[in-house]
Amino acid sequence: MLVCDLVDSTALVERIGDSAAAALWRRHDRIARDLVHRHGGREIDKTDGFLILFERAIEAVAFALAYQRALKTLGEDCGEPLRARVGIHVGEVLMWPNSVHDIADGAKTHEVEGLAKPVAARLMALALPGQILMSGIAFGLAQRAAVELDTPTEARWVEHGRYRFKGLPTTTKVHEVGEPGLAPLTAPPSGPKAQRAIPWWRRPATLAVEAVAVLAAVGIGLALTMRAQPVIAFAERDWVVLGDVRNLTGESLLDDSLATAFQISMEQSRHVNVLPELKLQAALARMQRPPGTTLDREVASEIALREGARAVILPTVAEIGGRVRVSAELVDPRTQTTVYAESADGIGVDSTLNSIDLVTQQLRGRLGEALKAIERDSMPLPQVTSASLDALRAYALGEAAYAQSRLDEARTSYQHALHLDPQFALASIGLARIEVRTDHLEAGLKHAEQARSWQDRLTERDALYVDAWIASFGKPEPAAQKWRLMGSMYPDFHTAHYNEALAEHLMLNRQGECERIAAMADQPQYAYRGDAVYLRATCLTADNRLAEAVTEFARADELGVYGSGLFHTYALVAADRVPEALARLDAMDESLAPNADWDKALARALIALDQGQHDAARSHLDELAATTYGAGSRGTSVRDLANLSFSLLHGDQDAFRAILPLAMERATIDLQNDSDAERRRGLYSALALGYLAARGGFVAQAEALLDQTAGLAETSEFPLQQQLAKLVRAQVALSKGQHDEALRLLQQDAAEPLLLQWHVTRLATLKALGQTAEARRAADELSQARGQAFSESGISPGLRVQNIVDVSMALLTAAELAAAEGENPTVHARLRAFEARWTERQWPDSIRSRVGAIRPE
Repeated sequence: MLVCDLVDSTALVERIGDSAAAALWRRHDRIARDLVHRHGGREIDKTDGFLILFERAIEAVAFALAYQRALKTLGEDCGEPLRARVGIHVGEVLMWPNSVHDIADGAKTHEVEGLAKPVAARLMALALPGQILMSGIAFGLAQRAAVELDTPTEARWVEHGRYRFKGLPTTTKVHEVGEPGLAPLTAPPSGPKAQRAIPWWRRPATLAVEAVAVLAAVGIGLALTMRAQPVIAFAERDWVVLGDVRNLTGESLLDDSLATAFQISMEQSRHVNVLPELKLQAALARMQRPPGTTLDREVASEIALREGARAVILPTVAEIGGRVRVSAELVDPRTQTTVYAESADGIGVDSTLNSIDLVTQQLRGRLGEALKAIERDSMPLPQVTSASLDALRAYALGEAAYAQSRLDEARTSYQHALHLDPQFALASIGLARIEVRTDHLEAGLKHAEQARSWQDRLTERDALYVDAWIASFGKPEPAAQKWRLMGSMYPDFHTAHYNEALAEHLMLNRQGECERIAAMADQPQYAYRGDAVYLRATCLTADNRLAEAVTEFARADELGVYGSGLFHTYALVAADRVPEALARLDAMDESLAPNADWDKALARALIALDQGQHDAARSHLDELAATTYGAGSRGTSVRDLANLSFSLLHGDQDAFRAILPLAMERATIDLQNDSDAERRRGLYSALALGYLAARGGFVAQAEALLDQTAGLAETSEFPLQQQLAKLVRAQVALSKGQHDEALRLLQQDAAEPLLLQWHVTRLATLKALGQTAEARRAADELSQARGQAFSESGISPGLRVQNIVDVSMALLTAAELAAAEGENPTVHARLRAFEARWTERQWPDSIRSRVGAIRPE
């Protein structure tokens, strides 16, 4: 906010007369408003000067400097000295529009109020003629962007000390910016509404005055003791920035461990939210500051203003009189003034954790949290972290390494923490996160279960987190419910919303729910916000809302995403933006995600198949075997399913018959795996294999696979496995000519989120029953399901090959159904669409003959 006012404007009017003054004001206002527009300001009010809002402090400074230069030029032109006072401050304001009737009666269009307004006004009133005064926060924000200024002479930045403004509870640091020759560049004198804060011992005085000063000091001390404490506008679930701990003890052991301890202690609150470390580092990057920049009062306050945090906490640990004191200041980031300060003393460095507990509980109370809630949600730090400061420091180093994706280093640190404290539950959670992130699910589950066995070493939030995570290795509905519970109890712990959305997407195929819940994690304070937006975009793709999906993927890119971004590529292909998709694939950094080489080979195969390049697709599928991920049974299963799909497409029964027995043998081995996760994957693959066998007319083999999986799918409580088992039975019934039975089996799942192959089998069943009109509608809908074909979750990746084949082939089926009803224009339209997808020279003989049978003359 900028407030400016012309000096002695009334005297000027008296001197030159009303007419001349009116002409001068018109010139002045035009010049000023042009400068406001040039520097991105918004005029709110005008009298002899202006009240203007700017998005950035540097824009306000640029305007003020240009305005002072323009006034000098205008004054020289009209022969009258023109000078202005300017005050600039940064802070929150409330703005509301006036009614149309009030504006018609002469009111301004908008009203603005807030503490920033009187602060800016006080600065302006304090300024000398030609002077631009700024608050400390405005000065700090603007000076760092000073390179953006375009001034004839280099502007000078001056500090004038602290002033106490009338009506404000704390002193304000006052700075000046100006150009030599135009600006006074000197400290303004005290006035009726602003007093410079000078220590009393620096004021010249006689002995009598000193006595009065002593009495005054006593009186002031009593007044300060009795007056109401300043407050900070903090509401439940607001955010705070935790600054770096100032360690004045000389004990390096405390450097990393105490920052982590403060974070964990504050995060036990459901009333106060702590901005995550990753968000702090991202904010530093946007501020063009190097990683690891000290989060002192100034830097932490700027981050708080940028990220919407209401307060800053600045912890300090020092040795005073043989005791170790832990203290913390609660700072208002708008003014950078300390609102509250709390401290606790202990004997020796081992006392620091208990002292941190006391200090954070006092701060939570200052921020409005109820005493009962503090007692309920607080566990002693030595219990929920570690009584060993060495172990806590090792854990803190592991957290820092994990946040920067240095996973090997993080693993070593967590392991060392567990070596020092064998029941350090948080370190075990850290190891679990690393194993899951590197796709070692069984190892991750083992570490998570170990952490849960030390339940009394976990905060309530961490205990819920571990329970939900362990549930994620099991049945999908309980897992989603666990994350939902955690999200309801800790609504600003956005990881809970993200993981619930992930369960809806991957295990329950409820894409609409996934999209809705992922949006709850799309919050500025979430460290992995880009991943939440990416997940939402993936669900939109699977729901065939491609335009929305592509927009959201682009936003996720801007926010930053962990991983390869493969599903962004799929969305672009599904939206017929293949060149862009291939460019993304070529530029993919394989170091960003485990098994990225596998993902790229599979993606190239699916894209080639979608474009009708069947030989190229097969070649890329063969590349899967060269990857580490594809060398095992998982990769073999995908190639088996893909080759069976190609055999179906080409009508090659001999090739299908040759592949099927060995594929069934491999599926049987996978179903007997000791690992629950691998056995579950094996069940998906076996059911997908049974489905393709039934489609190929190998009914006996499909029924044999159903027998092998009998009971597993029905009792697994995995809805997609249950649906896939019913789908195999329906396809078997269809292949046997039992069309009514096939339709009955399909209708059992009609209310559930449906796999794409459910729609394929239903289309074939309707066609077999002679329900041509309904079959045509089903074929048209299936041909539009391109997003689902590429991004469907809960199936074997090998079945995606069949998905993509069937979505394209639905166009040909729609043309055949239209031909059966003699609707030649529709036949032409569907064939043109099919030929645009797969050009004629790429057709196998089976497709060529089908097209030839219906192509109108």
